[in-house]
Amino acid sequence: QRQMCIRDSYEYDPDKEVIEEVTEENKKIIVITYRESPLKTKYMYILLKKGEYWLIDSKKKCFLLDDKWKPIFL
Repeated sequence: QRQMCIRDSYEYDPDKEVIEEVTEENKKIIVITYRESPLKTKYMYILLKKGEYWLIDSKKKCFLLDDKWKPIFL
C-alpha cells in the first residue's frame, strides 16, 4: 500500500505557484496563488502591515474540486 504525505508550509514557492490575484485593503494584503501539482490547489496568503513590514498572518488552501477555503495549521 502506498501513502502520500503532503506537508503544507507558509513558504511561497515561485517555481511552483502562480500568483493569480492580489488585493489590498487598509493594512491587509490578500494574495491568491495556484499550484498545479501535486494536486490542483489554490492558496490564500493573508499579510498584515506591522510598522514598515508586511508579515504573513495566515495561509489557507482550497482544492479546486472542493471549492472551500481551509486554514493551514503548522
